[in-house]
Amino acid sequence: MAPAPTWNVTYRKNIGIIATHIRETTPMQVCRRCLHKEYWKRFLVLVTIGWTSYYSIVIGPVMLVLNTVQYARAGLSRPDNLPLPQAGPTPQFLPPIR
Repeated sequence: MAPAPTWNVTYRKNIGIIATHIRETTPMQVCRRCLHKEYWKRFLVLVTIGWTSYYSIVIGPVMLVLNTVQYARAGLSRPDNLPLPQAGPTPQFLPPIR
C-alpha cells in the first residue's frame, strides 16, 4: 500500500446494555479511506445499539454529533501528516522489451 496523507481524529462509541453502558473513545491517525470507514462503523453502532440504556438515550446523540463534527472537520481540512518523500530516484516506466 502506498503512503497516503493522514488525519488525526478521535471517534467515540457507546453501547447501551439496559441498565449500564460501554463507552469507548479511540484517538487514531487515519487515511481518507479509513476516515470514512471508521466513522460509518461507529455511526451504525450508535444508531442501532448505542441508545438502548437509560443513560445512552442522552449520551448517544451527543456522541453522534461529536463524531460527525470530527468527521466533517477532518474531511474539509488539510491532512495533518503528509507521507514522507521516497528516497532515491523517481521510478521510470519503460516500454516492454520485445
